[in-house]
Amino acid sequence: MKILFVDDEPDHETLIRQFLNGLPELAGCELLFASDGQQALETIQRDAEVEVVVSDIKMPRMDGLALLSHITESHKGVCSVIISAYGDMTNIRTAMNQGAFDFLIKPIDLNDLRITVNRAIENIKLAKAAAKENERLQTEIIETQKEIIYKLSELVEMRSQETGNHVRRVSEYCRLLALYKGMSVEEADKLKLAAPMHDIGKVAIPDSILHKRGALNAEEWVLMRTHAEVGFNLFKDSSREFLKCAAIIAHEHHEKFDGSGYPQGLRGESIHIYARIMAVADVFDALGSKRAYKEPWPMPRILEHMRSQRGIHFDPELVDLLDKNINEMVRVRLRFPD
Repeated sequence: MKILFVDDEPDHETLIRQFLNGLPELAGCELLFASDGQQALETIQRDAEVEVVVSDIKMPRMDGLALLSHITESHKGVCSVIISAYGDMTNIRTAMNQGAFDFLIKPIDLNDLRITVNRAIENIKLAKAAAKENERLQTEIIETQKEIIYKLSELVEMRSQETGNHVRRVSEYCRLLALYKGMSVEEADKLKLAAPMHDIGKVAIPDSILHKRGALNAEEWVLMRTHAEVGFNLFKDSSREFLKCAAIIAHEHHEKFDGSGYPQGLRGESIHIYARIMAVADVFDALGSKRAYKEPWPMPRILEHMRSQRGIHFDPELVDLLDKNINEMVRVRLRFPD
């Protein structure tokens, strides 16, 4: 940690340096000095280790209040202490309103300086500890949300008799395809988080249909197709970005590139890119997985099928990206086997 003193009187620098350098509680802290606000601001801008600033108000070029304003606006992690004459209470009130941590009255009492600097350092340490704890809690909340999402999604898959790591693999496939497509890491991660909920609407489908061994009749097929809209309606009004993404995926992942899919019969790029990615990832994984009605397909047969559906079921570009990066996709299956 570095402590910056800003004062245009050279004698003050000598006095402060001699006094503070001998204090054991400041061991490990480096003392810096600047003669005006402009020099101080330049020091803060180039040195992120400056965390405490003790500044006079009346100085040439840039005064202490202008410096404080810059710190409050652009360097929120810096703790500012203002020095002013006793009769200048208006400036002191202004400084405190602008975010100063504390103030000292001239002439400075060195013991008061010691106490105030120590309090400023403690304030920085407490703020860092709080920020670290907030970050830990935020990470824990996010990881808990992810785990709940996966468990709920796995429960839906189990109802459909599609057990194993299907939802985890599909999430990873979606993230990879999004990155290959050129999406940002942030957007790809959002898609990965939303992907497990693509079939969440199946919670509304009766077991007699989900577990039927033979082909569905026309009436059953109409009911089965409603799971897309059920999933959409579940998430469509959410203010969470990843749940908005989940609503799109649930609604459109059975659309086909040639317009022959459901529920809306969307065609080509009118199908959201999230859903086009989901369609490729979902079918790719399903073909390679064991189901009650089939054995897993070997990879050459899977790729042959995916290529045959370019422009029919799937976005051609995404099939090409899958084909080009097949080794990475296979590694995902090896990481999350059934």
